[in-house]
Amino acid sequence: MRAQQSASPDDIDLISIGGAVKRALPKLMIGALIVGAGTFAALSTLPSKFTAQSQLEVGAASPAGDDRRPSDPGSRDKEAVATHVRAMQGDALSVKVTKAMKLAELPEFNSGLPRQDLFSRLVRLIGLEGKTTVESEEGRVLEAYKKSLKVFSARDTRQITVEFTSEDPRRSADVSNKVAELYRLSQSDRQGN
Repeated sequence: MRAQQSASPDDIDLISIGGAVKRALPKLMIGALIVGAGTFAALSTLPSKFTAQSQLEVGAASPAGDDRRPSDPGSRDKEAVATHVRAMQGDALSVKVTKAMKLAELPEFNSGLPRQDLFSRLVRLIGLEGKTTVESEEGRVLEAYKKSLKVFSARDTRQITVEFTSEDPRRSADVSNKVAELYRLSQSDRQGN
């Protein structure tokens, strides 16, 4: 009589695994096609986003006109550039840009206006539309504007990049250029006074 060997839990029967996969392959393919088609349909309803950039080269003087001489001239440049970046993200300039570009008239930036894209209509239909915490129109527009705006400087340079994201590629470019233009004008007015 032969001693019966019990199967070890570490033994893998590749032939039976291959057979099980082969039997389940049609169901797996159908499931993958359904998930792929559903993902494609869901992503097709979302609006496209476009990002445009404008770049500015700033001088060594800070926008506040601070003429103190720090011990390290490099730190003065970094501080001046950081001050410019903060000023470009400030409320005063943001209000000017949103008014000049009439962003309050666009549902993308004014959540008080109904959106017309398929995704937004579906969200409204099933009642999942989120309520905004800001009640005034100007507040809603500023909140959406600031989410779309990104201002930053490259390391160890005086170059500032203004990036703006919108559903319309032309609007992205126009707004990023308008931020740079209005900021430049505000700096010339400040130096002229």
